[in-house]
This record gives sequence, C-alpha cells and structure tokens, in this order.
Amino acid sequence: MTDNMKKEQEKPFSFHSPSVHPTNDASITSVSPKFHINRRHVIYFCACCTTITGILGLLILILSFTLFKVRDPTLAMNSIRVDNFSINISMSQKNIVSANVTLISDVSIENPNIVSFKFGRTVTEFYYHEETLGVAYAPAGQLGARKTTRLNVTLDVLADRIVEDTNATTNALFDGELGLTSYTSVKGRVSVFGLYKKELNVGLNCSIVLGVSILTVDIKSTTCQANDLKS
Repeated sequence: MTDNMKKEQEKPFSFHSPSVHPTNDASITSVSPKFHINRRHVIYFCACCTTITGILGLLILILSFTLFKVRDPTLAMNSIRVDNFSINISMSQKNIVSANVTLISDVSIENPNIVSFKFGRTVTEFYYHEETLGVAYAPAGQLGARKTTRLNVTLDVLADRIVEDTNATTNALFDGELGLTSYTSVKGRVSVFGLYKKELNVGLNCSIVLGVSILTVDIKSTTCQANDLKS
C-alpha cells in the first residue's frame, strides 16, 4: 500500500451541511394540525343517532303496552272481626244506652306490575247509612313488583251514633242484626325506569252485617266490591 493511499484513508469523512434558505413553495410548508371534518361522516353519524333513538322509542312504546303495562293494584278485605265490645246502661246520661265497639279489618294490597308501587296511607271509613262512624288509617309504604302486603286497620266505632237512631236500636235489639258499610281507598304511583309515571287510585266498598245481642257483637257476613278510581 502506497503512502498516498494511507493518507487518503486517514482523512475523516466530511459532509457539507445543507444551507437553509427561505422558500415560498406551498408544497413544502408544514401541515396544519386542524382536524378537517368530512360532511359525509357527519350526515352518517346523525342518521345513525336518529335511527337508534327511533328504535329505542319504539321499543319503549311496545314494552309499555305489553311487559310494562301499568295495571291497577287490587284491594281485598280478607277478614274483619270485633276486638272489643262493651255496652252500658245509665239513666243519668242523655243516651240511656251507650256502646263501644272496636273493629279490626285485615286488608291486603296486591301489586300486579313488574315495577314497584309506592302508596300513601290507606284510609278506611265506616258508615251507618250516611252517618260516619269512624275513620282508620294504615301507614304508607312501598310494594315490590308482583308482591302482596297485608295491613291491619283498627277502628273504634262511634256506636253511640247508632244508638241515637231509634230504628237502628230497634232492629239491633229485635232482629239481632245491624248493617254497616265501609270504604277503603289507596292512592299511589308507579314509575317505569323514571321515564313513565302514573298515578293510581283504587277503592274497596264493603257491606258488613253485625250480629248484635245484649252481651256480644260479631260479624255475620261481609261482602266487598272493588271500586277503581281514575285519576
């Protein structure tokens, strides 16, 4: 190897740095970071949203008339009994005969819906003809889907109002029977996923025949009929 070749190999490789010169060529300008929205994609997205919304609305409508159809709760009088009875005779009072009667009724509420039923306090009123004998209340609550709950309603009947009626007293003493009526009402609401809410009012009319003697009072018969109230 010659001396000239050795000198050439010992020389380091060198590169010339390119000169930077301003240019006005648009083809080599930097790319803008802005996002360019394609109008076709926007239309397609809106169409998809509209379609999905329509399908969901139709599905909810179908379910509201089938699976989620709201039905009125059912009231039933399971039993009614006399818990306490006392009669007093006194010549010093305005009414010679005074009586106290405590009635306990067993009422059930059935929720036929697949959503819960939230109801206010249950009201039960007892009447003799058109005269109110007393009003009893059961607490408010919430009944689960397709569940039934039973409520005990206790009422102290204002029997003195019956005694004031001469005909009623005569019938009770000689026929041994006294006819009363009761009305139980429940007001509540069901909510289907918070999207659909409906107020429900239901009632129950009952005719009650009391067997009366000088010593006892008992229930001879009870006949009830549901009375659905539309809000």
